[in-house]
Amino acid sequence: MVDLGVKFLIVLITAENIFRIDGTEEEVNGGWKLASLDDSMRFYTNVCTIPKISIQEMTKERFETSFRDKPFILTFPNGADDWVKSEHWTVQSLSREYQEWKFTAGKSIDIVYNGGKGDFKRTFKEYVAEMRNTTIQSGDFTYLFDRNFYYNSSLPSTVRVPEFLFEEGDPILFVGPSGTGATWHKHMPAWNGVVFGQKRWFLYPIEKTPPGGLYAYTPTAWLAHVYPKLEPYAKPLECIQNSGEIFYVPESYYHAILNIGETVAISLQSKNITTNTESEFYSAMADHYEASTNDDLNKVEAFYNAAVRKYMDLHFLYPENTEVLAHISEIACDRGYQRRCERVLDLIIQLDPFAVESIKLRSRIYYDTQKYELCEQEVLRALAIHPQSKTLLREHANFLWNVRKTESKEAYKKLLGVLDPVTDEAEQVREILRITDFGPELSSPSEIDADEESRIAILEDLDTDHDMEIPPTTTTFPGIKEEL
Repeated sequence: MVDLGVKFLIVLITAENIFRIDGTEEEVNGGWKLASLDDSMRFYTNVCTIPKISIQEMTKERFETSFRDKPFILTFPNGADDWVKSEHWTVQSLSREYQEWKFTAGKSIDIVYNGGKGDFKRTFKEYVAEMRNTTIQSGDFTYLFDRNFYYNSSLPSTVRVPEFLFEEGDPILFVGPSGTGATWHKHMPAWNGVVFGQKRWFLYPIEKTPPGGLYAYTPTAWLAHVYPKLEPYAKPLECIQNSGEIFYVPESYYHAILNIGETVAISLQSKNITTNTESEFYSAMADHYEASTNDDLNKVEAFYNAAVRKYMDLHFLYPENTEVLAHISEIACDRGYQRRCERVLDLIIQLDPFAVESIKLRSRIYYDTQKYELCEQEVLRALAIHPQSKTLLREHANFLWNVRKTESKEAYKKLLGVLDPVTDEAEQVREILRITDFGPELSSPSEIDADEESRIAILEDLDTDHDMEIPPTTTTFPGIKEEL
């Protein structure tokens, strides 16, 4: 009988086979913990709709002519050892060399919203200790996602990728447990090499924005609440990337990633835009940003008009790319064109049943026009689709505090139950629960007592910037050119 204190047994179940691997964790996975049976059952799949190609079959010429604009997974006869000195990437080696170095980290949605950057720092020692001792639900733990460490370390000398993959670009070091990852996003071409662990990838081409949008779901939430309800034709491209494999992501492919087991990986993202489409995206978003931040009203109008023209060009090129439509709808809302804003949101909601952020934004229009019953109906409708969304739970709690305050206490408790307890947001909710007298209900928001300004300030802090974004969703917008 195997001594479980020294040995472990990996049981990997697929539709066809059961594989058993005996060995110490150090021998098999560089000291990184393998996925629990529960996480393996939730996250693993043997579905693979992305080609896996052996390095022995991929040449530079074949890459340039057939695969530069297609996703694929590159496999190696000897795994990671064919392209990286994996002994330098073990828990022990990284801890010995870099335990006091500081790394950026963040939540899956926040990382994407912040442009691919973590929003707080941890030393490597602190991060591993938290990862090993956390009681936070899988999927809500912080992901180490750092763009500055790699070139300042000695690790580049340990990596030698095939010549057709670029060796210069923006490097990203990834470390995280099961359930962490990055939510839907796209960018310039990139490759992602897993040294230890596994990643489950989901992808859509530029013609099809992921159902539910880009900022509403963590990878685990999307897998739980959206993926099972998709028709076969609407499913993403997907595959498991194993340790030692390199995933190539072409420009403009939307993708989301979910780690299975503790995973350490390195990626290089090209700094060069390679298509006219992506160039137009960046140009439109730059005009949109200038319009939203400029103080000169004449320039604001000019930037908004320039952004709309470019978004419209993209819309007619890719009529089902709803990231474009989301930007157009956001501009309509920001400029105070309420009818246009409502029309876009209605179309988004009608054609994308998972567009909870758009449902939430329509509820705010009802709130602003004092249609409180309709407002709450929409928030509850969104929560029925995504019941663990902290954004939607916060929205409902804030609504109740303003309209039926006596009921808001339980709503804030429910919100607190899904928050990472060590975050500022969780502390703010605890403060609301501590200082608030949940007394007689208010008949309308105008009856809020002026002495409660400190409580209102806390509520405003909870309403983060990205909660106001209109997420991309799955729809087209006939007649939009005449409207805008």
